[in-house]
Amino acid sequence: MSNPIILYKNDKMRLEMVLNQANIEVIPFGVIDHCIDFSCLIWAINHSTLNSNKVIFNLISLTGMSLAGGNLWHKMTHQIKKSVKIVYKNINEFFLDQANAINEMCGHEYYVESLEAPFHCKNCQIDSYYLMLTEQIRIHNFKWLVSPMKCTKCNEVLKFSWIIEDYFKILESSHSKSEGVNYANG
Repeated sequence: MSNPIILYKNDKMRLEMVLNQANIEVIPFGVIDHCIDFSCLIWAINHSTLNSNKVIFNLISLTGMSLAGGNLWHKMTHQIKKSVKIVYKNINEFFLDQANAINEMCGHEYYVESLEAPFHCKNCQIDSYYLMLTEQIRIHNFKWLVSPMKCTKCNEVLKFSWIIEDYFKILESSHSKSEGVNYANG
């Protein structure tokens, strides 16, 4: 793994790129808003000499995204060469809100590896986000289902605390369908 390369920085955001095992990993730190400039990132991805044509967007450190930032993200992902596979991991609520509101924001063909999902513990009266792999999410009889999660304090089974159909909308266009999400309707 190489040292991070800072592609963009302002008072709210730092955009880093790491060359990681023949892949490009992009990590945004902070808030993506109307000020972001993705031109260096687009150039770096489209002119990469790595053997793998994959970019991984690791959203673990994203702390906010405005509608204007979401629109700029949409524009950026559609300027990436179609031969580059786009992978998202650690998707959080800030990114998900915009991705579910902006049609095709995530790019051409993309795969969701993991995302944070909201759960509620009735016993402890605590709301928490848990990181879920797409393999833990499936459709059965045309309804979204998630693997049971347990409260870290009392060990009770947690209740999903959002409108599940809206929350997982990002997976409907994702190639996670063929690479992890179980779409069985039986």
